Amino acid sequence: MATFILASCLFTSVRDEQGNKFSIPMENINQIVTNIDKFTPKKRRFVFIANDPTAYQDNDMRGKVLFESFDKTGLGFKEYVVLDGRNENLSSSIIKDADLIFISGGKILCENEFLNKINFKKLLIDFNGLVIGTSAGAMNLCKTICNFPEEIADLQEPRLVNGIGVSERYLIPHFDGKNCKYEFSCEEFDIVKDYILPYSFKFELTALTNGAYILLNDNKEKIFGEYSIIKDGKVKVIENSK
Repeated sequence: MATFILASCLFTSVRDEQGNKFSIPMENINQIVTNIDKFTPKKRRFVFIANDPTAYQDNDMRGKVLFESFDKTGLGFKEYVVLDGRNENLSSSIIKDADLIFISGGKILCENEFLNKINFKKLLIDFNGLVIGTSAGAMNLCKTICNFPEEIADLQEPRLVNGIGVSERYLIPHFDGKNCKYEFSCEEFDIVKDYILPYSFKFELTALTNGAYILLNDNKEKIFGEYSIIKDGKVKVIENSK
């Protein structure tokens, strides 16, 4: 049975003044490094599932930065694989021999389509390693995705999307509950007031701060770090000890 980590982000990189991204070692925020190490004892193959399977150059860059960060953190793996459109026909064998699968953040629908194309849900049945989903990757692991827009181009997308079904929670990443703010803003509309809060009148939302995550193991769930429960337009912040 697989173990899952659903997070907003892992803090594996920073950008320089020119906007170029480069890797940094992860800090053990909310025991994230400890838990990754615990649930990947063999550290043979690390598979990075790209958000956009056609963006080969970007996928290689993102994968390189991510893999370097794990090496710098002391979580080095023997083999690193970027899974995208170039090798999707080998998805079954690639995932079968993996100890860690990392599902990228990015555009929810693009990634959702790719995960369905490679039949990821079926591939998980016999997988016994660790799966980490960050941002859109974490949302796609849930049963139902509240697909709020982040920019004008997203407005025509469906608002509710079926996910992989690992968690029953309605997940919102990158959310600052104390200030009721989403990390990214849009000039044309208010993501929180126009979309996130209205969802809460239909569903109870679990909103993670950056650095918080949900750990699912052996049919048990634990949330590390600060998160919020949003229901009926009200935000309740829950501060777990670090």
